[in-house]
Amino acid sequence: MLFESFVKTFRFPEEIVVCRFPSYGLIVRLLPLWLQCSLLHFKFSKFPRLRSVRFLIISTNIILALSIPIDYCFLPRTKSGLLNLYLSVWSFHYAIKALEWGLAGGHLVGKYWPRPLSEYSLLKLDVPFGVVEAKDVDTNNWIEVIEWTTVQFFSPRGLQYGWGQQIQPKASSTLRMLRRLFEVNLVMALSLAFLLLIREKGSPSNALTAIGVPEFNTRMIIAEGLGTLSFGVFLISAIDTMFTQLHLFCFLIHWLSSFVPTPSMILQIFNPTLSHPVFDSPHTATSLEWFWGKGWHQLFRRDFLICGALPASGLASKLGGGLKVQKICGLFGAFFVSGVMHEYIIHGIAHAPHPVPHVYFKEFPSAFFFFLIQPIGIILEPFIIPHIPRKIGGGWTWVLLFILLTATPFRRQYADFRLIDDGFKPLSVWKWWTPLIPGLLYNF
Repeated sequence: MLFESFVKTFRFPEEIVVCRFPSYGLIVRLLPLWLQCSLLHFKFSKFPRLRSVRFLIISTNIILALSIPIDYCFLPRTKSGLLNLYLSVWSFHYAIKALEWGLAGGHLVGKYWPRPLSEYSLLKLDVPFGVVEAKDVDTNNWIEVIEWTTVQFFSPRGLQYGWGQQIQPKASSTLRMLRRLFEVNLVMALSLAFLLLIREKGSPSNALTAIGVPEFNTRMIIAEGLGTLSFGVFLISAIDTMFTQLHLFCFLIHWLSSFVPTPSMILQIFNPTLSHPVFDSPHTATSLEWFWGKGWHQLFRRDFLICGALPASGLASKLGGGLKVQKICGLFGAFFVSGVMHEYIIHGIAHAPHPVPHVYFKEFPSAFFFFLIQPIGIILEPFIIPHIPRKIGGGWTWVLLFILLTATPFRRQYADFRLIDDGFKPLSVWKWWTPLIPGLLYNF
C-alpha cells in the first residue's frame, strides 16, 4: 500500500521502516504535487472544475510529501544526519505547499511584491515569474506552463515574492560571497568542535574537563549553556554556508550562460538577484520578536502563516476575539506549526533502524516544547526587558538567556549521535587547515 509506511510510523512508531536511497521513485512521487501546482497557471483559469481537482488531491499530496523521509533516506544513516534533515525539511515544506496550492483561489490571487530591476533581469516585465497580466500569457504555449510550474515548484518564495517584510533582493558580489563562505565555515568549525567533544566525552561538563577547565559551583550550568549556544551557532552557520554555496552556484550558472546557451527556466530558478544572506545577524537581537521575525531565517515564514497563523487568528476572529487576541492566537499558531515541523524533522533524521531512534509519543517532544514556549516569551518581554539594566546587556541578555534555557532540551534531542553524527570527522583527525577550508569538516 502506498501510504503503509506513513501509517505505520505513527501507529507502530517502534517498528522498523526500511528506507531506501533517493531514486527515480522520488520524482514519480512528486508528480501529483507538480500537477497540482501547474493547475494554478492562467491557462486553466477558465476551467473552474480544475480547482476541484486541486482541492481533491490535497490529502493525497500531503501524505505523499510527508512520507518521503520515511521511505527515502541518505545512507548510511549514521553519517547522513544533515542530509536527512534537509530532506525532511523539504518534504514538510511541500506538504504545506500541497495545502496552499489546493486552497488557492487561482492565478494571480493574492499580493505580490515587485522585483526591482537588475543586471540579471530576464524578462521585459521584471516581476516575479508568473506574475504577468493575462493578456501577456500565451495560453497555447505548453512550454510556458511547464516553465512557470517548475519555477514555482522549486522556489522557496512560493506564489508570493517577498520573504518577511517586503525584503528587497540585492545580489552580493562573488568575492563577498566567497569571503562569507570562509568566515562562516570557520565559525561552524569552532561550534562543531565543541559539539563533537560533547559527544565523545558524554556531556558538556565532561567536555570542559577535557579542555582543562577546573571545577567551580556553576560549571554544569555554564557547560550546558555553552553546549546549547554551540548548537545554535552550528545550525546558523550550516544553513548559511549551504545557501552561500547555492548563491555562488547561481553566479556560476549566469557566468556560464554568457558562453553556453541556457534555458530561461534555469536562469529564473538560479537568479543571483535573490542571492542575499538568509540570516540578518540574529546574534545582535535585543528582543525575541526581532530575533524570530527578522534576525532568524524567514524561509518558512509563508508556510507558518498559511498553515498556522492565519487559521488560528481567523478562528479567534470567528469566536469574537479582539485584535490583540487574534494576534496572540496567530503567534501561537505559527510557532505550533514550527514545533510540529521540527518534531517531524527529527523523526526523519532518526526513525528506526537508526541506532539512536526517535519514537513518537515515547520521547519527550523537546523541539515542539521549545517552539511553543517562544510566543510566551514574546508576549512577556515588553514587561521584562525594561527592568534589565543596559549595563548587563538589557534586551540582548534577555534573548540570550531565554533561548539558552528553553533550547537545551532541544539540543539534547537533536545533537548527540543524530545530527552530530559520523558524517563529521572526529576531532582526532583534524589538521590545522581543517577548519579553514569549506568541506573538510565532513567525513566523506
